Amino acid sequence: MTTTCSMCGFSFCNMDRQLSPAASTESRRQQLRSRLSELNSQFELIIAERQTLLAESEAIVYPILSLPVETTIEIFQCCADSETDSSPSPSKAPLLLTQICRQWRKIALHAPEVWSSLHFRDEYPVELLELWISRSGGFPRDFSLHARDPPRAGALIETCIAHADHWWDVKIGILLSSVPQLALSGISFPMLHSVSFDIYQRIGNEVITDVITIQNAPLLREVHTLTLPDVRFNIPWWQLTTLSLRQTLDTAECIAILAGSPNLIHLTVYTNGPGSTSLVMPSLESLTCNLAGGHTILECLTLPHLTRLTLYGIVEVAEVNVLNAFLRNSECHLVFLSISIPDTDRHTLMLCLRSIPDSVTEAEFSWQPRSFPRDLFAELRSLDVLPHLAKLCLRTGRLKQYHYQSLVDMLVVRRQATPPRGPLESLSLYVKTYSQSGLDVDPRNGPNASTMTQLRKLASAGLKIKVTLSARLTWSTQVVLDTV
Repeated sequence: MTTTCSMCGFSFCNMDRQLSPAASTESRRQQLRSRLSELNSQFELIIAERQTLLAESEAIVYPILSLPVETTIEIFQCCADSETDSSPSPSKAPLLLTQICRQWRKIALHAPEVWSSLHFRDEYPVELLELWISRSGGFPRDFSLHARDPPRAGALIETCIAHADHWWDVKIGILLSSVPQLALSGISFPMLHSVSFDIYQRIGNEVITDVITIQNAPLLREVHTLTLPDVRFNIPWWQLTTLSLRQTLDTAECIAILAGSPNLIHLTVYTNGPGSTSLVMPSLESLTCNLAGGHTILECLTLPHLTRLTLYGIVEVAEVNVLNAFLRNSECHLVFLSISIPDTDRHTLMLCLRSIPDSVTEAEFSWQPRSFPRDLFAELRSLDVLPHLAKLCLRTGRLKQYHYQSLVDMLVVRRQATPPRGPLESLSLYVKTYSQSGLDVDPRNGPNASTMTQLRKLASAGLKIKVTLSARLTWSTQVVLDTV
């Protein structure tokens, strides 16, 4: 068909060239092939670049990854041991260590010693406990179980007992209602060295008179209990070297246990009621007991080799007399003495301090908040009291600034001691502060700038000093001076 232009009269052929469907498909296919070829080229370039980067990455040597496996395992163990709560948390060692890199994961998973400690609560599934046990090569050497949910406690206890042949240091905290599930009678514990029981009761009148039995445990040396009076123990007392009976026992019952424990070296015990039997324990070197309450285990014991003594509750002159009689009968060479002073008058305090043997070189005094014995530092200024004192530890509630000044005055006198008396070498002071919220450390309860200057002067002269402030309702602490 011919078309003529109306303006110029030029004639031309108007050919309508439309592509056929087959031609259109082929054109699209060619476009896609071309684009695919471009993408393939780009992909090959990316792959080549990736290989180059991988090669460069593999060539990089991280110093920590070049350590011998044995050294890395020791570092892993230190990371796990440093945790205050070795719970199976992915944000804590050792689970955290498995997330760093493939090499560390491989090392951690094949090192049973890294998994040798576990503090397990019933909020975690039993499958996680079984996994941890498998990684530890049998059972964690340092293991604690705290279960407050009886239905879940049963499965966890059963899993632990299944590995009793690997128990080493085990701590079990359960409700009184779960004690029947702790069926240990007839089970062999060939590796068990230390066991601790913390059995508590919910609000109610729950009464269970079960006996926890551990007999076939030739290596058992330490037993620690914090239980209700309803629970009794059948344990080879005679082979123990360390025993903590932190529940309050009848004095006569306690003496019966101690009479069957001739090899004890360390003992912690709280008693009430009179005791009529005297007992000599020639192996005992360390004793912690209560003194307040009218009766004390000290009235029944003679300990000729005692070197460390911790007492809770000196209030009255009668208790000081009991301490004097005990020290006189035992004729021991006491080196360390710790005394908790709830509240007492100056006369009783003076008698208590002057009853301490001259052999004591380490002393610790603690008292309840707001009951600071204001005359303590004044009494300690006398070098006739603890004449050879080298290490002093004080644990107190809030102190006023004049208390701090009295403390400094006492330290100056003690540092100037000359033979035959000995100078004080170190002071550790722990002060529980009282902020408005009770949650934060309040530095205003600590020593002021003037006192800190005097303490630093003493430190520069050779006295080792550590002053720590802590919050009243939390475990948060702040070290304001440390030259130890």
